[in-house]
Amino acid sequence: MRGRLGGIDDSGKIGKLCQSVYAEAKESAMATMNISLPDQMKEWIDTRVGAGTYSSASDYVRDLVRKDQEHIAWLQREIDKGLASGISDKTPDEIFKHARQRAIAILRERLGELPDDV
Repeated sequence: MRGRLGGIDDSGKIGKLCQSVYAEAKESAMATMNISLPDQMKEWIDTRVGAGTYSSASDYVRDLVRKDQEHIAWLQREIDKGLASGISDKTPDEIFKHARQRAIAILRERLGELPDDV
C-alpha cells in the first residue's frame, strides 16, 4: 500500500523527518577526543553527572569549554574597553588606592563587617 508503512502514514513525512534529523546531525557532528585525568578529577566529573547536573562526562567537558570561551571573550572585551578608554591622568598609587577602596566596598557589601586591618 502506497503511503502506509506498518500502520504509519509515510506520505513523505518520514522521509522529510529523516532528512531533517540527518541534516541536524551533520551540522552538529562531533569529534571524538580521549583525555587522561587523575582519579580525583574523574570522580568529580562522575559526581556531577551522577547528581544529574550533566547528562554525561562529555556534556560536562563541553560546558567547561563553553564557559572558558565565554570567559576569554569577556576578558578580551574588558581589555578592549581599557585600551579604548585612553591613558589615565591618575598616578599608579591613585589607581591602586581607588581599586582597593572598591574591593573593600564590594567585600563589605557581600560579607558585612571586615577586620580593621583590611
